[in-house]
Amino acid sequence: FGDGGGASGDQNPSYLYGSAGVYNVSLMLTSSLGCEDSIVKDVVIYANPTVDFVIENNCEEVGNIFSDLSSVFNGNINSREFSFNDGSTFNDSIVNHVFTGHGSFDVMLRVVSTDGCVSSKVKTTKVFPNPIIDFVASESCEGQQAFFNNLSSVPNSSIASYSWNFGLEGVSGDRSPAYTFSSHGVFDVDLSIISGEGCESLITKEVVVHKIPSANFGVLSNACLGDELQIYYLADPNNSNVVS
Repeated sequence: FGDGGGASGDQNPSYLYGSAGVYNVSLMLTSSLGCEDSIVKDVVIYANPTVDFVIENNCEEVGNIFSDLSSVFNGNINSREFSFNDGSTFNDSIVNHVFTGHGSFDVMLRVVSTDGCVSSKVKTTKVFPNPIIDFVASESCEGQQAFFNNLSSVPNSSIASYSWNFGLEGVSGDRSPAYTFSSHGVFDVDLSIISGEGCESLITKEVVVHKIPSANFGVLSNACLGDELQIYYLADPNNSNVVS
């Protein structure tokens, strides 16, 4: 079969070559009367595509990037197909695919050469989880500290940094800070968290700081010892929710 090793006495043999190339295949016939004839023909064995691709793993909702590095020895690529676990397929050499959720996912690349030879390869890609972010804040009055209880976490990972923004009031990098606002009112508080893989989540909540009531009273007149003193409360129209 022209490769220096294979031969067959069958009438219609099949043969498996170990590498691509052009081989001189010879056929020799001998009749029952001892007459002989032979013929030599070239047989071409085309190379299968060498399939490979690189993966850029990313966070949820960003999309992982897949870049085809496949080639064909002494040939060309006719088509390629990336296949994903959700049933979607793409034929581009560079693909950005957004998976549902986080975790590990198998991705297959199938390549066909211009000679019709097919090869495929499967690799595993990873989608990093976004932080699950939440916090609760204590109620506070003007001039008192508000305490923030951070309830955030990252599945199967860690938190690299916390960033609190108390509106125009200030910032903090603590996990669960305490903060005193400069006045009463409603404040938008932002919490941003970055995971160990660089994934970020942000949440904004309103925090209410209550106004301190203004205390005041009047005296009808001073009194002598033994007489009742008449005192009355001076109501402030800006006071609200005074209960005692």
